Amino acid sequence: MPRVEVIIFDLGNVIVRVSHREIAQALSAGSADPRFHNPDAALAAVFDDIRGLTVAYEEGRLSTEEFYRTVTAEMALSVAPEAFARRWNTSFWEQREVSGLIRRLHGRYRLMLLSNTNELHYRHLEPQLPVLSLMERKILSYEVGMRKPSQAIYKRAVELAGVRPEQIIYIDDVAAYTLAAAQLGIQAITFESAAQLGAVLRAKGVID
Repeated sequence: MPRVEVIIFDLGNVIVRVSHREIAQALSAGSADPRFHNPDAALAAVFDDIRGLTVAYEEGRLSTEEFYRTVTAEMALSVAPEAFARRWNTSFWEQREVSGLIRRLHGRYRLMLLSNTNELHYRHLEPQLPVLSLMERKILSYEVGMRKPSQAIYKRAVELAGVRPEQIIYIDDVAAYTLAAAQLGIQAITFESAAQLGAVLRAKGVID
């Protein structure tokens, strides 16, 4: 087994927990359209891939201003951009045990971040998560114009890592995303919990 040189982490539901349902509920508060008083309708309006709003925003095809205008029009919301941002960023909690693992790994391995995310979320989270400063590279979908599980974004990660794919560990909570990484030869771990991740890393000899 080649020596591991680089460990790449996903952000949402790995380093931070996020509830799309709670975000949708916060966004829908005060909607003039009674359809969006139903949490499921609000969830589908913003996060359902058929609509494509969040995907477009995460790929940088919609600016933050365009996303704000489109969502507020779609949901019949009268809310200022600042209040919209607060609602959009309402439901994140740091997974402190994962942050602790990252700190243990720092200095022994090169660390990177690979995330399907958007400008509002990332700008909100970065100052709240000091652990992100330990990442030497941050591959953010809205900045690079592609998102997981596109093979192109994993190839970009390998290129930036500057090592062979088998020398990289990638950690993500979505099995389809770890499978896509594994198809390039990356050592991929599907995240379930900090305890499970620690056990897998110990089994690989990455931590004691």
